[in-house]
Amino acid sequence: MRVLFLVLLALALATPAVAEPRQHGNVIFDLPASWSLGNRERSVQVVLFHDDRCGFCYLYLGPSAPAEGTLEDFLARDGLTLLNPSSRSGAQIVQPAGLDPTASRPTAVMGVAANGGLLAAMALQVGDRFQLLGFQGGAYDQAEAARSLAFYQRDVAPVVDAFRYVSEGAAPLLPRAQPGSLSGLWWGWTMAPTFGLDGQVHTEMDYRTLVFWPDGHFYDGTPPSGLGELDATALTDSADPDWGTYREDGPTLSLSFADGRLETLAATSDGLSDGLSDGSRTLARVEPLPDGTSLDGTVSTFFHSGFVPGSGLEGGFSSSTSISLFPDGHYESEGGQAAFGNFADLDGNVTGSFAAASSATPPGGSYEVRDGTVILHPADGSPDERQLAFSTGAEVMIGEAALEPR
Repeated sequence: MRVLFLVLLALALATPAVAEPRQHGNVIFDLPASWSLGNRERSVQVVLFHDDRCGFCYLYLGPSAPAEGTLEDFLARDGLTLLNPSSRSGAQIVQPAGLDPTASRPTAVMGVAANGGLLAAMALQVGDRFQLLGFQGGAYDQAEAARSLAFYQRDVAPVVDAFRYVSEGAAPLLPRAQPGSLSGLWWGWTMAPTFGLDGQVHTEMDYRTLVFWPDGHFYDGTPPSGLGELDATALTDSADPDWGTYREDGPTLSLSFADGRLETLAATSDGLSDGLSDGSRTLARVEPLPDGTSLDGTVSTFFHSGFVPGSGLEGGFSSSTSISLFPDGHYESEGGQAAFGNFADLDGNVTGSFAAASSATPPGGSYEVRDGTVILHPADGSPDERQLAFSTGAEVMIGEAALEPR
């Protein structure tokens, strides 16, 4: 028995961690166990490596678009969208978009200096679509740039070369939708601990909303089109990861997300329609506000945190926003930030103090209640904002905040 145990242990230790299948829009890939998905902004997914050999290296999975025009023009126009908006203004193109004659498929490459590193933005032709990808590595000096390049060639390129593309016939990870018994908006919450910048543990309300359609689709969060008909094509084109299909199996509900994630929820009572549990929250069906509802109240948010320990600053900073909704269909908004505290030396002695505050009046505008959401139309032409709007029976919720009647 001891020999068998040692053999099984040796096999377990020798077995590499299994990569997880993931999908980002048109791209299907196997995520190595040591990698993870980072922030997602708009249609760009950041992949993190967690490797000290390349501490400031990132892989960017961008959107795809119909193959119209040339690869070089597509990359020159859209390549900088791989960077977050705050990094684009200081970015410098150090190598204009051009075709790579050594690539195994039609590929254009553009070099961009940004954030103290070098971004290699790439556009690939995959079937009838252009696919945007990117790799960013540290490039403080030539030695660091060489290490970043070596890391890409050794660890990243083999994974990228193994990407599969839906536009070339790869089967999407998302199972086909089958009609189900669930529909409407479901909402729940829990008290969750969070760590502030000051290292302190804070307890906050952690909300979750799920929207179900009887055709077998769901959305985790606020659907781009509200509770109206779900546009699977638009969600796929934007590489939205938060939608998918569901399956019912007695007291169990299985959620398959478009990006390859899987989740199982359980019935809280006799059937799924009586309530759902995701392990930390109990979700119940709630009533969305009817189209055309007039609102009269304020939605407020507030955030406060101390400074990072050891930073030489004692005190904290805070920010707040409020949106006032009026029955005539217009809204007004305001916000502000404040910071206060002391300067301290390494021994903890106070060497000075400070206080600063600022206020802002974001543009107001008009609003409408439609498809279970409040849609804000800013007067200055900024993009519309959409939040779920529903009644819990005890209060009206706008997104994650309660509407405070005037």
